[in-house]
Amino acid sequence: MASANAKQSESVTAQPPAGYVRIGSVADAPWFVLEEGNILNGKLLGVYDREDKRAKSGRSKFFQVELFAACKVRSGRGEDAKVSLGRIGQIVNLNYTPLTKVLEGYCKKILTGGEYNVYAPCGKKKDLANGNTMWLIDPFVQVIREPVALDDQEPDFEGEPEAAGE
Repeated sequence: MASANAKQSESVTAQPPAGYVRIGSVADAPWFVLEEGNILNGKLLGVYDREDKRAKSGRSKFFQVELFAACKVRSGRGEDAKVSLGRIGQIVNLNYTPLTKVLEGYCKKILTGGEYNVYAPCGKKKDLANGNTMWLIDPFVQVIREPVALDDQEPDFEGEPEAAGE
């Protein structure tokens, strides 16, 4: 019996069977590098939030994407950050910004069966009037599958036989 259990544990993989949707973020995923010419191309997995000491609320949102094509990614922070080439199939984080927030609506649909690919080239860094800067990211979405409609309406009793005496 021990060998059967060993074989069973060896067959467990990180990939779920078809039809399952990730409901939590992948820990320690690298970040898409904000650099002119870097292109994010992959499957949109969801929007998540994390603790962020720099944000006024103490939390910030981010997206995760499973790469279809290699792009530059960053691991670590500040002086310790390392830039490398993300590999196909790797899950990476994308900053939630005024330009990428449009992806959030698609993320809500993922939990009901929607599937979307995202293509987001990073353009130039723009100076804003308040002294901040913003990277010009232009996200595109490809609809692979629409979400399953949820039936939250009242039942339709048309065609039902009438009750006696009505």
